[in-house]
Amino acid sequence: LQRYLEADQRVWSSRWLQMQRFPHRALSEARRWQDGPLARELLEWGLVRFARQNWAEARGYWTVLFSRFAFEESAKTRVDREIALFQAVSLDPGAIEAINQLSLSGQDAQVLAWQARVAMAHGRWDAVLESIERMPAEVQREERWLYWRGRALAELRRPDAVLAYAEVSEQANYYGFLAAQKLGQPLSLCPEPVVMDQVMVATMTQDPEFVRALALYQVGLHDHARWTWYRWLTSLPKDRQHQAALMASQLGWHDRAVATFAHVGTLRAYTQRFPLVFEDHVFSATERYNVDPALVYGLMRAESALQVDAHSRVGARGLLQLMPSTARAVARRQGQRLDSVDDLWDAKINVNLGVAHLAELEARFAGDWVKVAAAYNAGASAVDRWLNRDELKDELPADVWIETLPFYETRDYVPRVLAFATIYEWQLERTPTVLATHLMPNASPTPQAFACTLSSD
Repeated sequence: LQRYLEADQRVWSSRWLQMQRFPHRALSEARRWQDGPLARELLEWGLVRFARQNWAEARGYWTVLFSRFAFEESAKTRVDREIALFQAVSLDPGAIEAINQLSLSGQDAQVLAWQARVAMAHGRWDAVLESIERMPAEVQREERWLYWRGRALAELRRPDAVLAYAEVSEQANYYGFLAAQKLGQPLSLCPEPVVMDQVMVATMTQDPEFVRALALYQVGLHDHARWTWYRWLTSLPKDRQHQAALMASQLGWHDRAVATFAHVGTLRAYTQRFPLVFEDHVFSATERYNVDPALVYGLMRAESALQVDAHSRVGARGLLQLMPSTARAVARRQGQRLDSVDDLWDAKINVNLGVAHLAELEARFAGDWVKVAAAYNAGASAVDRWLNRDELKDELPADVWIETLPFYETRDYVPRVLAFATIYEWQLERTPTVLATHLMPNASPTPQAFACTLSSD
């Protein structure tokens, strides 16, 4: 498109493209540019972008360019923030002070979260507390930061750590389960009884939209079935939506049951939200490859919400969201057949290859499911890179390692898998050992029980 521009504009478009493609060269040459609004705008954009790739070099360029161009205060604030943020993401200990020097507008939760993370990575638990206390009040109340406040207080040997852990320990999620383990208490799980209203259900099953959705599902037109179900569901009053979730569960349409219970906010219907599906396939594969079925179910629930035909935007398929290239490689190594990637829609094939892949990852990471789950999500090479971060002298505790992962998706994915696996231990009528085994292997014996500890109950 440059050929349509005037000559003076073409100079700037060339500089912009060079900044995008070769930021080193553009930023080196920029010191010879004439000061002006376009120059400052382009440099601000380029420095913010480059800071995400190499914060240290970005800071070097910024020091030189700031003295040569009349940047507005807002530009200085933005560039300083981005450099300090990605210094923290790289877990450089100097980021703690760099963030303290920022002029944060309001309470910048993202920057303060990363200040807390870099502090915990380097054992600066006093700085962790300070960062949390500077966060907006609503962020401090999130389970994540309630847990980390308790963790920091415990590391500082303060008695109020018990109260901080207790504040989150009633929650049936990753942070609640961890807090309960730290307190030496049973894990809190309070199933909510869900009762089917037979009269209401009899009326609902006559609704033409429901009949249509079910027929589409039964003949395998799952996309059309889900859309029809959603259109029908959202036309119902809430009490009927709750009954619809139960209907989907009883019909074995588990992905709609999971989605519908979430839609109506009945999150403690654990039996229906975490069903034991395809048990023959799962138990056969986990026995064959010696993988814990609770962990497989937890990962399957996190990956696809039990939707057999789940298809991600990057091409992952089926219950365990296998990439076709990964499935082919696993099949080849295991001496199995995979005639077509469309075979991954078959639950038996998908589960068998997915569990085989998990067994390979277990072998690679010495059975550590924190690393296995991270590798399943982000790739084994990414995990190897995170395990060998130059900024760290010592191996991090498992919970700190998860919290300081640079990929936000993986940082949230691993706790979700482990929490779901813990709930599946309850479903399988097992004692809860997943978190103790994989996050606290050297701790004193942990409680081997679930209990309903909600104060309201």
